[in-house]
Amino acid sequence: MSMPSFPVPMPVIGREDAVNQLLSSAALAELSISHILNAGGEALQYILGTLADQGGSSASASEVLAVGETARELLDSAAENRFLLNEKLREILSVSTPEAEEPSVPVEPKTGLRSAYAANTRGTILVVTLTGVSLPLPDGGLFSDGITLSKDKTTFTLSEAGRYLISYEVNTTSALNSGVRLLVNEAPLMLSTIAPMRPTRHFSNQVQTELPAGTTLALQMFGEVASTALMPGGTGAAVSIVRLS
Repeated sequence: MSMPSFPVPMPVIGREDAVNQLLSSAALAELSISHILNAGGEALQYILGTLADQGGSSASASEVLAVGETARELLDSAAENRFLLNEKLREILSVSTPEAEEPSVPVEPKTGLRSAYAANTRGTILVVTLTGVSLPLPDGGLFSDGITLSKDKTTFTLSEAGRYLISYEVNTTSALNSGVRLLVNEAPLMLSTIAPMRPTRHFSNQVQTELPAGTTLALQMFGEVASTALMPGGTGAAVSIVRLS
């Protein structure tokens, strides 16, 4: 029996690039789970006849219960995967750049990996307005040097310029005709905006953008004036930031 052989990547992937790719994969997996949950929610809305432009539901009680059980199993699976992703993210962020041997000639110091993650699991009550309300993210904070969160837990500050991968997720207890966006230096980032189109309880998006040093970043809901709460006991809102270069 011959020994297995593995291809050598060309060009060779460095330590920092490998960590960046692992963080990107975790962010994409998180986004995939969000889309799966959204599909499950729309399946429930369909069978209950509550989707926009859809008539009343003709589903029987047993069919509604069957879809509800499927949705419960989906949530259980998503919760397990989210736990594994959080553990993966902690392991990746715990990796520190090893000390390099003293060079024989002067070299430019490396900036190193910069990333952050913060969430809201408390079910915070919100009053959405046309001009917008910033979402607090007081839970599950993971921060490397160069990214900080304000005392009110609403605004990140990025101390270094670079290309950033930013993803967010928002889940509310009631369906709202609202939108979600990122504010960069207090101005809406159009690439990140999910505009109000129909009542929904789930929002998620991911963008890459170049940002200067000293940039401030906040997650905001906006739209029709309404009162709601972020989903308690899970990810009511979350933001992940990775500096790619």
